[in-house]
Amino acid sequence: MKETFPEKFSVLLVGPPGVGKQYFAIDLAKHYLNQGEKVVFLTTENSPEEIVARGLEMGVDLSGFEDSLYYLDCYSWSLRQGGAQSDSTKNSIRISSPENLNEIIVKVERIMGLFNGRIRLIIHSLSPFFLHNEDREVIKFAQLLTSRIKEEGSFILSTLQEGVHSPSTVNTLSYLMDGKLEMRFYEGERLDRQIRAHHLKDLVADTRWTAFSIDKTGFNIRE
Repeated sequence: MKETFPEKFSVLLVGPPGVGKQYFAIDLAKHYLNQGEKVVFLTTENSPEEIVARGLEMGVDLSGFEDSLYYLDCYSWSLRQGGAQSDSTKNSIRISSPENLNEIIVKVERIMGLFNGRIRLIIHSLSPFFLHNEDREVIKFAQLLTSRIKEEGSFILSTLQEGVHSPSTVNTLSYLMDGKLEMRFYEGERLDRQIRAHHLKDLVADTRWTAFSIDKTGFNIRE
């Protein structure tokens, strides 16, 4: 699935907590890094150190990419740790507060300048921003950021927690993006995690639910 995303494209990934959205995001980041792409990981639910640790849980090593991977850390502000950067994530840029949405856009643009414009932006997740801002402000932020990324021929994946936002908010964000992926827990003979493409603009998309696994070999969609 990750090979199908073109340039100048935006995707919203929606699913319940714990289903595997973060692991998909990490696996996608490594996919782009392996291709020599520049990746910016905006993290709101975990620290950069925890992102690295989660990657190692499924055999995905994000270390060694200091020249092509940046973390925008919008999580550590809540720990009141001040401005010191971790030794393990020299390529981490602290965001002062999730209320300062404009700061995020400015710092994304600054990183794009370092990389001559073209990046792959991965956001996990948009949901915490809604706890600190009005819905319309977050939607406007997502719209501005997505437009800016696509202007530079870049790609953006944003995750969203299912069940904590109004249907109108989810529908609006889905409308703003070129594509939407969905994840779910499915209880049949066993409890499966499943993924599907709800829609992918101008692309042929298989909308059937497909089981996936997360283990030491990575994020794997079962054929």
